[in-house]
Amino acid sequence: TLENILEALGTNLKDFFSEDEDEQIVFSKDDFFENIQDDYKISYIIPNAQKNQMEPILLTLEEGGRYKEEIAHDGQEFGYILEGEINIHLGEKIFHAKKGESFYYNSGKNHYLSNCGKGIAQILWVAFIVRGDVFVTSTDYTTTKQITNTPGKEAAVSFAPDNRTLVYASE
Repeated sequence: TLENILEALGTNLKDFFSEDEDEQIVFSKDDFFENIQDDYKISYIIPNAQKNQMEPILLTLEEGGRYKEEIAHDGQEFGYILEGEINIHLGEKIFHAKKGESFYYNSGKNHYLSNCGKGIAQILWVAFIVRGDVFVTSTDYTTTKQITNTPGKEAAVSFAPDNRTLVYASE
């Protein structure tokens, strides 16, 4: 029943159909989630931003480090270099940016960032995501699988509290 599905998602009928939302507007470091790898650290500065049209992160690249290569997808990305120097690898082209500069591109080609300077590089990076099919990526970011392949767009993607059940709406 619907009540059982909502219970698995950690909610109830009243809250699910309620139009009153206490939307959080301001976020502090206590709200951040961090993913630390050998070459980089990602600070997810807006919790659960994957469900939004914008996904901002604070990316710190170690000297000589690089972020994983993202496969081409619908959307656009913007970044502002807070510290250091980076190369933006977009398809076969490489673009250089340093502290105080910004970048903006369509995400239709494979892409990644690398630190080409001395010391760390820190970037405020925002992906503007065009919602469509659902993909999942492993926690070590080495494997990405497409979950849906439909003519409509999927939206409101959420994991249940067990982090094994995926729920979404489709056009």
